Amino acid sequence: MLGEKTSETDRIAAIARVLDKDPLTDHNPFADLQRCDSDVALWASLTEGNLRDDANLIAIEQAFARLPDHLRRHVGPGLSDLFVKAQKLEAARRVLRSVDRIKTQTSPAVTQSKAKVAKVEGNGPRTEALLTEVLSASGAALEAPLALARLVDKRWTDRGAVSAQEIDLAESYTVEFRRSNIGPVMRRTHTLALSLGQEFDAAMDLATDLPMEAENAEALNRVVLILTERADDETFLRRVLTLPPRSSQALTTDSAIAVADRLSSLGFSKQTLSLAKRPQDRLRRGERARLRAKAALLDQRPHQAILELDDDLSATAVSMRVEALMATREFSAAGELLHNLGQLDTANRLFWLADQPDQGDALDDLKYGRVMQATQGLMALPSRLPEKPLADATQLLQDSAETRQRIADLFATLGQE
Repeated sequence: MLGEKTSETDRIAAIARVLDKDPLTDHNPFADLQRCDSDVALWASLTEGNLRDDANLIAIEQAFARLPDHLRRHVGPGLSDLFVKAQKLEAARRVLRSVDRIKTQTSPAVTQSKAKVAKVEGNGPRTEALLTEVLSASGAALEAPLALARLVDKRWTDRGAVSAQEIDLAESYTVEFRRSNIGPVMRRTHTLALSLGQEFDAAMDLATDLPMEAENAEALNRVVLILTERADDETFLRRVLTLPPRSSQALTTDSAIAVADRLSSLGFSKQTLSLAKRPQDRLRRGERARLRAKAALLDQRPHQAILELDDDLSATAVSMRVEALMATREFSAAGELLHNLGQLDTANRLFWLADQPDQGDALDDLKYGRVMQATQGLMALPSRLPEKPLADATQLLQDSAETRQRIADLFATLGQE
């Protein structure tokens, strides 16, 4: 309709595509012009879909303010989104206030843009309230499903829950938009919503059935993390132990560690070890090593556990190293570790088991301190008076009575909680 192509018609066509929310099919005549001191800066930012570091914000806002009311209503939410992505929150607020002043009723698109600003500001309650408002708004043909996707994403981040109605809404949007550009987004939203609604089997069925592209793999990991955190033992084991190989390979290091940690707490050493020694994992080495050590302890391989822990000085590693040393009956070495950490009475117990009561802290306010005092008393040889037989016999009788009392005191102390 524009007739012969000129630079002017190219610019008009580009603006028309922006207003129709269509992608540019040809060369962008506004490319690299965001720094200009004219209205061109506005259309350059809108056609490029992002705000450059050298963008002339003053020129962009002034050009927007000069637009007719109907165009400001139309492009305002999109321009606000660009400002939000560039962390220009004050500019985003000014654009939205400008749109609010000329609208008798706030559109779902404007409300959704306000929700984005609130999210970046860290205002969780306002974000959720605005997204919920979009869901219930009339005329929110495309905004409502995207608002639901953001709402479910926020609930996952906050480790919240979704209602049965929201799950049903996500499912209906998945069917309605299955052939549209947002179809994949709605499938992932429905999958995540199911997991947040405790529908773990349905969520895992959908998550493992998705093509393992990057965004779908992220959805799978999110579902697996919620499953690990919230599912009962039977459901967790049934879904994790039957995870398809391609899904298992798609788990991130964080997800693999979370799953392995729960598996180890349930006694599944082989599966724990498998997840803790994946060749693709490079991060969180210490945690993966501790999981391998835990698997070794479950398999009654204490020496391997000690090797895995190496020079890890964390409290968890020391506790596991003590457990391994106790399994090999190296009580004295285990006691030294605990003594260095200030766990005096636990160390006393191990020194006592090692038959080294003189190594600990025999303090009256410690249970095994008193045990060690009693033990040291029992180990002391009685004093003898061989040159005085009668006095010697009396001394032996007295020592025998004291020994019986020490034994009684020892058993009484050991019986204390």
